[in-house]
Amino acid sequence: MELIEEITSSILGQFEERLDHDIAEKLAISALIINDTKGDISKDVNLDIPSMTKLNGDTGTYVQYTAVRMRSLLGRIRENKTNNQILKEDDCNNMNPIQKQILFLTSLFPLKIRTALDMYKPHVLTQYLLEITGLLNKWYNDSPRILEMNNEEQQSIASRLQACLMVLEKTMELLHMPKVEKM
Repeated sequence: MELIEEITSSILGQFEERLDHDIAEKLAISALIINDTKGDISKDVNLDIPSMTKLNGDTGTYVQYTAVRMRSLLGRIRENKTNNQILKEDDCNNMNPIQKQILFLTSLFPLKIRTALDMYKPHVLTQYLLEITGLLNKWYNDSPRILEMNNEEQQSIASRLQACLMVLEKTMELLHMPKVEKM
């Protein structure tokens, strides 16, 4: 509990007290989980609080930020239009390489779970989660403004994004990361 409180204080300091304590504590727990499970369990764990609480990179804070960001984007797309579309074959042809890579990576979810279980290696899931997080943020940062696209393009992206977010959240759940609704 002392360690979680120390990490929580560090996060509150980074966010200049803009977060409430409950959210900062969830981020601290996430930071600790990712830090402890991103490497093979047979190796030592480095407990460097400033590094493990950064808002970018391979940290629990970054994973939570990504999930919050994607949920927010989906919510804004839904506000624009309530029409749900099913992913069509031509939608896949119009995807950029990063979107295709994200969709492929998302499809590996059952395999990653099985591999982690069979090998008793939780870092397989953590590395998978970090890879998805990195690709989602790269896609988001490199994409044109989604909310300025036409409704059909938005809905196509929303259906793929929803699938990715489900995998992201389920992986976080498997790693026992608490859910953060906003940051």
